[in-house]
Amino acid sequence: MTSLLKGQQGVAMIMVIAFMALSIPMITGALSLSGTLSKDSTVKTEILKRQYSALGGDQFGGYLVTEGALCNGYTIDLNDDPVDVSICDLPSLLSPPPPADDSRRLFSSITVTPDWAPPADYSPPGPFYEYFTFTITITNRDDEPEGLNKIHATLPPGFDYVDGSTDLVTFNDPSIQGQKLTWNLAPMKINLQPAAPGVPADFRQLSFVAEAILNEGNYCTEAWADPGQIKTGTGLDARIQVGSPADDLCTGYAVSLDKTRDVAGGTVTGLNPITVDYTITFQNKGTLPLNLTQVRDLLPPGFVYSPGSTWGITSDDPNSTMFQGRQRLDWAFDPALTIAPDSTNQVNFKIQGPFTGGHWNDAWLTFNEFSNTQYTWPSAGITVIGTTEVDTTVGGVTIHSLTWEIDPGSFVLWEWQITS
Repeated sequence: MTSLLKGQQGVAMIMVIAFMALSIPMITGALSLSGTLSKDSTVKTEILKRQYSALGGDQFGGYLVTEGALCNGYTIDLNDDPVDVSICDLPSLLSPPPPADDSRRLFSSITVTPDWAPPADYSPPGPFYEYFTFTITITNRDDEPEGLNKIHATLPPGFDYVDGSTDLVTFNDPSIQGQKLTWNLAPMKINLQPAAPGVPADFRQLSFVAEAILNEGNYCTEAWADPGQIKTGTGLDARIQVGSPADDLCTGYAVSLDKTRDVAGGTVTGLNPITVDYTITFQNKGTLPLNLTQVRDLLPPGFVYSPGSTWGITSDDPNSTMFQGRQRLDWAFDPALTIAPDSTNQVNFKIQGPFTGGHWNDAWLTFNEFSNTQYTWPSAGITVIGTTEVDTTVGGVTIHSLTWEIDPGSFVLWEWQITS
């Protein structure tokens, strides 16, 4: 039991909140009671005073819920009355995203410095090589330890690996096949640990240097890891701008994919299902057109698609199947939908579900130009925190309230009872 003594900072604020939250009829009743000196009115005034105190305690309990308080009991002093506040049944908060499947446990990213260079000067004594340092980061996004066997990168045309430049996780040079570089890390028996409370997920970094004589344009690089292979790929990234090209497009085929969510209304009342608006956004970041044949989305467990809610590049409802206990949505395009360079497109839709916990989403795009599906790691997280009970007691007055929370810091009272 936690005791908060009268006079502590915040008590006055709680009293103000309590009075503000009370209904107009109750306040009118209080003013009426103050005009009579009968014994009955004195008793009713005392009850009303305790209702004020209990309501202030309930507001305090709601504040504790939004601050992530665990089940506990509290005592505060309001209007010279000890007010007992009890909070229980507060579920756990958001958990890390699960892997989409067994082959997608490692997450890859790549950066480069510098990210700008002048075009090659071919007049004597030139041209001269420019040198670029790439850094690849591989992170364990699974909830279990994961081995790291290989790291791969594909350099843009005209780039060459600089012998002896590998650093960080290994100093060994990669095997080279055309523009593809592969570092074999299996003999090192690297075991990446998952994230834990207060501890970030384990990761490894590898850096190397490449050289090139470049004409004006944008040059992009891709990285990925084993296990998972190209499914862990970064897509063409680490863009190097040479000179002042007319746009930011990577030479060749390139696409970016993003997934976002918006919880309609921000809160939910009662036990009604929550409605989530999902947006799949993809951009052709390359200089060549792409032909889209399918958009796929794997909903969080327990959520269902809202028929008729699709809009964007299509208004058709998707084909729906169940996959590993989750609803899988497929929008197919036949003939393929041509996506012009530097264009951005979206698929928007709604889902519903009343389920508590941390929920994540997956999305895929299939293009004729890529042998592997373009994929977003589980993203667009929703935190649904279930029903929390707050009981406040002062004298013979009890307030019982239930809250339903969607994101930490946002809650709504959906049931409120006063007994005396």
